Amino acid sequence: MYQIGELITKTLKEKNIGRYELVKRVGYKNTGKGLNKLDDLIRYGICNEFIYTNLPAALDIPEIDVKEAMILTQEEIKKERQTIEKKCFKPHLVIKTENERPNSITMAVITGGFKAHRTIPLADDILDHKYDEKLKIIKDIIKNHYKRKNGISAFFGKILGYIFCEDYDEPPDRRLTFNTEGEIDNSISNKFYRPGPDGEGIFIGGRRVPFIIPFKNI
Repeated sequence: MYQIGELITKTLKEKNIGRYELVKRVGYKNTGKGLNKLDDLIRYGICNEFIYTNLPAALDIPEIDVKEAMILTQEEIKKERQTIEKKCFKPHLVIKTENERPNSITMAVITGGFKAHRTIPLADDILDHKYDEKLKIIKDIIKNHYKRKNGISAFFGKILGYIFCEDYDEPPDRRLTFNTEGEIDNSISNKFYRPGPDGEGIFIGGRRVPFIIPFKNI
């Protein structure tokens, strides 16, 4: 259980408040919906502004306690995300596009998200090849991909280049960048926005949980 979940369950027990009563105190008229949101917060650390704003008063605790618990929860989720990313990591190319975010988030997610539209998986043995051989393999892959896609990445616009990610712990400034002809091009930025290891989130207990809590104001 994350820090915010521990804070809530501990406070409920200490003050002898039931979950049903809590969601009513928070302000939910639809208690069924409120209970689901409370469960998301306690089990998965998923919080919205409505709950965050009203939770301190509902629990009769200082706002700073809730704020600190949410900050710690986000840090815990971030560490989990990094652990999963590292475990799942395989060498790949990231497609550098004119738009970092899709023009239609819904359609991009439905059709595979970041992983499908912005990455190219590489063979597991790519790192076993000598440097020059590795570059030749990558060049061929890039040229074929660019030609097959007609220079366009669905939902993200024109393809500007490619970034070679060969190790999870590799710092961004050590990543090789390539132009659309498969040649090394240092003028292409080696930084990019990645939502999560599979693009959008991870399934925990049968539910998809976003890696970045959909909550900003803390």
